[in-house]
Amino acid sequence: MDELARDYADSVHWIFIYNREPHPDDYRDHRAHRSIEQKFQHARDMRERHNTPRQILIDDLDGTVHREWGGLPNMTWIIDHTGHVAYKAGWTVASDIRQSLEDVVRVRELKRQAVESGTRTPPYYVETLSFRASLRPAIKPAETAVSVGDGS
Repeated sequence: MDELARDYADSVHWIFIYNREPHPDDYRDHRAHRSIEQKFQHARDMRERHNTPRQILIDDLDGTVHREWGGLPNMTWIIDHTGHVAYKAGWTVASDIRQSLEDVVRVRELKRQAVESGTRTPPYYVETLSFRASLRPAIKPAETAVSVGDGS
Protein backbone atom coordinates (compact mmCIF):
# COMPACT_ATOMS: atom_id res chain seq x y z
CA MET A 1 0.00 0.00 0.00
CA ASP A 2 2.88 2.37 0.65
CA GLU A 3 4.08 1.80 -2.91
CA LEU A 4 0.62 2.79 -4.17
CA ALA A 5 0.64 5.84 -1.93
CA ARG A 6 3.94 6.91 -3.45
CA ASP A 7 2.76 6.17 -7.00
CA TYR A 8 -0.42 8.22 -6.54
CA ALA A 9 0.94 10.91 -4.24
CA ASP A 10 0.11 13.66 -6.75
CA SER A 11 -3.38 12.34 -7.52
CA VAL A 12 -5.02 11.22 -4.28
CA HIS A 13 -4.92 11.76 -0.53
CA TRP A 14 -4.19 8.81 1.72
CA ILE A 15 -5.43 8.17 5.24
CA PHE A 16 -4.59 5.08 7.25
CA ILE A 17 -6.86 4.50 10.26
CA TYR A 18 -4.72 2.88 12.95
CA ASN A 19 -7.05 0.67 14.96
CA ARG A 20 -4.62 -1.92 16.26
CA GLU A 21 -1.27 -3.37 15.32
CA PRO A 22 -1.92 -5.08 11.97
CA HIS A 23 0.83 -7.70 12.49
CA PRO A 24 1.12 -8.39 16.23
CA ASP A 25 2.95 -11.71 15.70
CA ASP A 26 5.70 -9.86 13.85
CA TYR A 27 6.03 -7.18 16.55
CA ARG A 28 5.49 -8.89 19.88
CA ASP A 29 6.18 -5.68 21.81
CA HIS A 30 3.12 -4.12 20.10
CA ARG A 31 0.25 -6.20 21.44
CA ALA A 32 -3.14 -4.89 22.54
CA HIS A 33 -3.12 -1.22 23.48
CA ARG A 34 -3.65 -0.43 27.15
CA SER A 35 -3.71 3.36 26.83
CA ILE A 36 -4.22 5.95 24.12
CA GLU A 37 -0.64 7.16 24.69
CA GLN A 38 0.66 3.65 24.00
CA LYS A 39 -1.51 3.48 20.87
CA PHE A 40 -0.06 6.77 19.61
CA GLN A 41 3.47 5.46 20.23
CA HIS A 42 2.74 2.21 18.39
CA ALA A 43 1.37 4.20 15.43
CA ARG A 44 4.54 6.35 15.38
CA ASP A 45 6.64 3.16 15.53
CA MET A 46 4.71 1.70 12.59
CA ARG A 47 5.16 4.88 10.55
CA GLU A 48 8.91 4.89 11.18
CA ARG A 49 9.35 1.12 10.71
CA HIS A 50 7.65 1.16 7.30
CA ASN A 51 8.51 4.74 6.30
CA THR A 52 4.91 5.14 5.21
CA PRO A 53 3.97 8.24 3.25
CA ARG A 54 0.32 7.84 4.30
CA GLN A 55 -1.25 10.10 6.89
CA ILE A 56 -2.09 8.02 9.97
CA LEU A 57 -5.19 8.77 12.01
CA ILE A 58 -5.49 6.96 15.31
CA ASP A 59 -8.80 5.40 16.33
CA ASP A 60 -9.86 5.43 19.98
CA LEU A 61 -9.19 2.41 22.20
CA ASP A 62 -12.67 1.02 21.49
CA GLY A 63 -12.16 1.11 17.71
CA THR A 64 -15.18 3.35 17.12
CA VAL A 65 -14.12 4.55 13.65
CA HIS A 66 -13.11 1.03 12.63
CA ARG A 67 -16.55 -0.33 13.57
CA GLU A 68 -18.38 2.58 11.90
CA TRP A 69 -16.59 1.88 8.62
CA GLY A 70 -17.30 -1.86 8.54
CA GLY A 71 -15.21 -3.43 11.28
CA LEU A 72 -13.40 -5.95 9.08
CA PRO A 73 -9.70 -6.54 9.75
CA ASN A 74 -8.15 -5.25 6.52
CA MET A 75 -10.63 -2.96 4.79
CA THR A 76 -9.92 -0.37 2.12
CA TRP A 77 -12.20 2.44 1.02
CA ILE A 78 -11.71 4.86 -1.85
CA ILE A 79 -13.71 8.06 -1.54
CA ASP A 80 -13.84 10.01 -4.79
CA HIS A 81 -13.35 13.74 -5.27
CA THR A 82 -17.07 14.36 -4.69
CA GLY A 83 -17.10 12.56 -1.34
CA HIS A 84 -18.82 9.42 -2.63
CA VAL A 85 -17.62 5.87 -2.06
CA ALA A 86 -16.00 4.72 -5.29
CA TYR A 87 -14.52 1.47 -3.96
CA LYS A 88 -14.93 -0.66 -0.86
CA ALA A 89 -13.09 -3.87 -0.10
CA GLY A 90 -13.38 -6.15 2.89
CA TRP A 91 -9.82 -7.31 2.26
CA THR A 92 -7.00 -5.13 0.93
CA VAL A 93 -5.48 -6.39 -2.33
CA ALA A 94 -3.02 -3.89 -3.77
CA SER A 95 -3.60 -4.84 -7.42
CA ASP A 96 -7.36 -4.35 -7.04
CA ILE A 97 -6.83 -1.01 -5.37
CA ARG A 98 -4.40 0.09 -8.08
CA GLN A 99 -7.00 -0.68 -10.77
CA SER A 100 -9.71 1.14 -8.84
CA LEU A 101 -7.48 4.17 -8.30
CA GLU A 102 -6.76 4.29 -12.02
CA ASP A 103 -10.51 4.22 -12.67
CA VAL A 104 -11.31 6.87 -10.07
CA VAL A 105 -8.60 9.23 -11.32
CA ARG A 106 -9.69 8.66 -14.94
CA VAL A 107 -13.37 9.29 -14.11
CA ARG A 108 -12.43 12.46 -12.23
CA GLU A 109 -10.64 13.76 -15.31
CA LEU A 110 -13.51 12.76 -17.63
CA LYS A 111 -15.96 14.60 -15.39
CA ARG A 112 -13.78 17.71 -15.44
CA GLN A 113 -13.63 17.57 -19.22
CA ALA A 114 -17.40 17.16 -19.40
CA VAL A 115 -17.95 20.22 -17.20
CA GLU A 116 -15.57 22.27 -19.35
CA SER A 117 -17.42 21.24 -22.52
CA GLY A 118 -20.86 21.76 -20.98
CA THR A 119 -21.96 18.13 -21.26
CA ARG A 120 -23.57 16.02 -18.58
CA THR A 121 -22.00 12.90 -17.16
CA PRO A 122 -23.93 9.88 -15.98
CA PRO A 123 -23.39 8.73 -12.39
CA TYR A 124 -20.36 6.52 -11.85
CA TYR A 125 -20.63 3.58 -9.51
CA VAL A 126 -18.77 0.29 -9.30
CA GLU A 127 -19.26 -2.45 -6.77
CA THR A 128 -16.84 -5.34 -6.66
CA LEU A 129 -16.89 -8.60 -4.75
CA SER A 130 -13.54 -10.32 -4.67
CA PHE A 131 -11.68 -13.13 -2.97
CA ARG A 132 -8.48 -12.73 -1.03
CA ALA A 133 -5.46 -13.17 -3.29
CA SER A 134 -4.57 -16.51 -1.68
CA LEU A 135 -8.02 -17.84 -2.55
CA ARG A 136 -8.14 -16.71 -6.17
CA PRO A 137 -5.06 -17.93 -8.04
CA ALA A 138 -7.08 -19.03 -11.08
CA ILE A 139 -9.32 -15.96 -11.18
CA LYS A 140 -8.23 -13.15 -13.48
CA PRO A 141 -9.64 -9.65 -12.89
CA ALA A 142 -12.09 -8.44 -15.49
CA GLU A 143 -11.15 -5.56 -17.71
CA THR A 144 -12.65 -2.34 -16.45
CA ALA A 145 -14.25 -0.01 -18.96
CA VAL A 146 -15.22 3.52 -18.13
CA SER A 147 -17.19 5.75 -20.46
CA VAL A 148 -18.76 9.12 -20.08
CA GLY A 149 -21.69 9.91 -22.33
CA ASP A 150 -23.78 13.00 -22.77
CA GLY A 151 -26.42 11.69 -20.36
CA SER A 152 -29.14 11.41 -23.02
